[in-house]
Amino acid sequence: MEEQRSLREKLAFLRGYTVAPQLSTEEKEIFKKVFDFLEAAVSSIEELNDKTDNLDAVCDYLEGRMETVEDELYSKSEYIGDEKEEV
Repeated sequence: MEEQRSLREKLAFLRGYTVAPQLSTEEKEIFKKVFDFLEAAVSSIEELNDKTDNLDAVCDYLEGRMETVEDELYSKSEYIGDEKEEV
C-alpha cells in the first residue's frame, strides 16, 4: 500500500508544477490533461493491486483447505503402511 500512496504523492507533487507562473495557459492545459491521464493510470494500478491482494488471500485460504483435506485423507489407517510391493 505504501507504493500506491507514493505514486499518488509523486503525482500531487508534479501537479504542483502546473501552477508555476512562467507556464502559459496552453502549457498548463496540456499538463492538466497529462496529469488527469496519470491519475486514471494510478487508480487502475491501485484497483489491480487490490484485486491481486484479494486473489492472494483466496489462494492462501484454498491452499490451507487443501492441506487439511490431504492430511485427513492420508491419515486414514488404510493408507498408513499399506504400500503394495510390485512383483
